[in-house]
Formats: sequence, structure tokens, C-alpha cells
Amino acid sequence: MPKTLEGTRRSFPKEDVLLEHIASTYFAKKSRPKTKSKKKSQSLKDAALIVVAVGTIAVAICFILIVASITGNNYNEFLRKKITALKIIPIFDNGATNKDVVKRLEFLGYARQVNPKTNKDALGLKNPKKYNWAELFLPFRFPLNLSSRTLNFSVRGFKGGEKITIILKDSSNKSLRLQEIYLSSGWRAESMPLAKLKNYIDLANISSLRIEYGRIGESSMEKDSPIESIIYIKDMNLSKET
Repeated sequence: MPKTLEGTRRSFPKEDVLLEHIASTYFAKKSRPKTKSKKKSQSLKDAALIVVAVGTIAVAICFILIVASITGNNYNEFLRKKITALKIIPIFDNGATNKDVVKRLEFLGYARQVNPKTNKDALGLKNPKKYNWAELFLPFRFPLNLSSRTLNFSVRGFKGGEKITIILKDSSNKSLRLQEIYLSSGWRAESMPLAKLKNYIDLANISSLRIEYGRIGESSMEKDSPIESIIYIKDMNLSKET
């Protein structure tokens, strides 16, 4: 047999081994798990879990807010019925605010509160300069029916010469100023029947009460001087007329 033919025949096993090695390497790579695709799959799962968790939290918060709103409305309705049935509705008692009736205290203009530590049995209000506008605003938790009520309160000035004005406001934003009251340094009890005001304001739906206060009676020489005005309110209530 010629050498060339013999050499050709001997080379076939080498080629087969090479082809087998290439084939085994190729299929081994194809069957090897892809780490990148696993990471992508895990990331997608994590993102889906986060979306589900955020959605669950949002639904829970909405549910809590709805329950709180319903509970708050029911509580206000319960308070309204309870307060309406009282013969005497307290607003202030020894200077303390009745939070079942008054939503909050708002000091408007130059109004300031006197340090409560020095006046434990009365609410102290100050106006730092003469002729400045100062007002205590009392928004009610719910409209009050004052059709058959009398406003009663005890008030005094720090020095005398102070003045206050009570203002009522109904649910349609109509306001009515009651009489001006001039104070001395001694306590003064006031009673204002409200039934006669029904033609001027909606007494069945009073939403707030305001107290304007300042100072009067100085001479013209003292007109621009910075005199502080202070008043004290001890008790305030709405009694039912019989």
C-alpha cells in the first residue's frame, strides 16, 4: 500500500477525536445553566413582591382612613346629640376649654395668651399695644343650635378701661356683633339672651364665636403709647331658656 494512503488512513482517528472534543465542548456549554437569566428572574420576582407589598400597604392605609373617617363622624354625631341635650353647654370652666364643643383656640391679629401658670382659674388674653386688633376665635366642632339659649360669662380687665365684643358666625358665614362691654378690674357677670337675634343670623347653625378685645378711655396725649391690654375670662356657657 502506498505511504500516502496509509498516512491518510492513520489521520482519521485524530480527526474523530478532535470532532468529538469540539462536539462535547459545544453541547456542554449549551447545557450549562445561565447565571444571568437566573439573576434577571430573581430580580423580577423581587420587584413583583415589592409591588404586591406596596399595594397591600396602600389598601391598608385607605381602609384605616375610611374607618377613622366613619368613626370620627359617628363620634361627632354622638357628641352633637349629647351637647344639644344639655341644659347648660360649657365653653370655658375656670379658664379651661371644653374640647367637646370647641375645636381649638385661635389667636388672631395681635392676640396673645397670658401665661396660664400665672392664671390657673381664668383664661388670660393680652393685646400688646393700644388700638391694635386682637381676637380670640373659637370654632365649634359642629354647628350649635342657640335658638333658645343665653350666653353667660364672667370677665374682668387687668386695670379697667378694657373693652370686649362678642361676635357670632353661622354656617353660611353670616356674622353678627353683639353689644360692646366695658370692663373694670373686678369680675363682672354678663348674660345675653340670643333668641331675639333670630332675624339677623341663623341661630340654629352657629359655627363659631369670636371675642374682640382692646382698650379705651385714654387721653389724646396717651393715644399712641404702647399700653398693653389684658382681659380675663373665667367661665362661659350657653344655658337653655325655660
